[in-house]
Amino acid sequence: MPTKNKEREMGIAQRRVKGFTQQFGEAHRNLARHAAFPLVLTPDLLYQLWANFVPEAPWTAVARVLISRLCRQVGYEMYEIDIADRNLLLRELKEEFGQERFDELGKFLLDYVSQRLTDDDADTQDLREAQEWTALAYTKPDRLAQELAQRLGERMEQENTGEVLRLASLVETLAEPLVEAGFELLLIYSRGMEQFVRGNLESATNIFGTLRTAIRGQVEIAEVLLQIPELPTITPNESVVDDEKQVEYRTEQSTNSPFDRIFSRFSRPLENLASFWGDLQNQQATGTIDRLEDLFSPFQRDYYKALEYRCRDDETQGLDNEFTLELQKVFVPLKIASNYAGNAKQDIIPSSHNQPSSEITIWDCLAAKDKIKRFNKST
Repeated sequence: MPTKNKEREMGIAQRRVKGFTQQFGEAHRNLARHAAFPLVLTPDLLYQLWANFVPEAPWTAVARVLISRLCRQVGYEMYEIDIADRNLLLRELKEEFGQERFDELGKFLLDYVSQRLTDDDADTQDLREAQEWTALAYTKPDRLAQELAQRLGERMEQENTGEVLRLASLVETLAEPLVEAGFELLLIYSRGMEQFVRGNLESATNIFGTLRTAIRGQVEIAEVLLQIPELPTITPNESVVDDEKQVEYRTEQSTNSPFDRIFSRFSRPLENLASFWGDLQNQQATGTIDRLEDLFSPFQRDYYKALEYRCRDDETQGLDNEFTLELQKVFVPLKIASNYAGNAKQDIIPSSHNQPSSEITIWDCLAAKDKIKRFNKST
């Protein structure tokens, strides 16, 4: 099944890139190949790539790449290319220009982030680190594998689940160059840790079971020893999960898991939060809204209700006779635009020296309809 999914994703990527080329030309495709090198794109970064590597393309190619189906926006002026599209474009780039172009792009990207991503906030630093690791993935994959393995081990010891998930996602994104460089074990380990952190113990057990080189609960990746979490042995009967309750795998070994304390600490508050949210959804919102209206504008609400009662027998137009008229939905505050007065009869709304016609609302007409009969038709 994974192979079929991968083949389908590759077919979609090929059609998407082909369609982009047919619409804009080969020069645009060449810019898209270079745009696939960074993990995250910005308009300024893509403009710099165009100026330094693909100046033969028109300057409008920068905008066309960003707004094409090849890119999707992930933040303010931040874009990314789908993994399948990205891998296809990078393979084409390497076939066209060789490893030398990858080395040039890696140096360019490292220089760019060192000059532009200098803020001290965590998000900027994470983005800078991801871009630096992307440059290493295609130029020095052995160094990248070592840094990622060290970081995964540190975050596991710190029980930093969020960072473990972020690193696992990054390893998955850079899977192709890492596997080509011989670091498939890092990809397997990060997938297993992701499932373990998410609580999918059966899946984690199956993934870690493929690590044939593991010895005494440890595996060596890029000269870094990584600890494999102790997991229960799952029998065929235990692997069946009931639809109404989740089977808990508990063994003496797994009670010392570094994440047991986290799960037990947050499970009860999350259950309480879910229960509170369900009760809140079942409450009647009408009473709350009425109390707020009474607090801030009780007269206006009572006045509108009185108008609705007085106008209950009025003839209306534009509604099907099979439906019950609900004045609260029909009569909404509308202002009559004075610039259209020339298209209407001059006597449809009597002029008033005290209130210009542009400020008259539907409620003013309803209030005056008993005194001025011509307001009945206009209303």
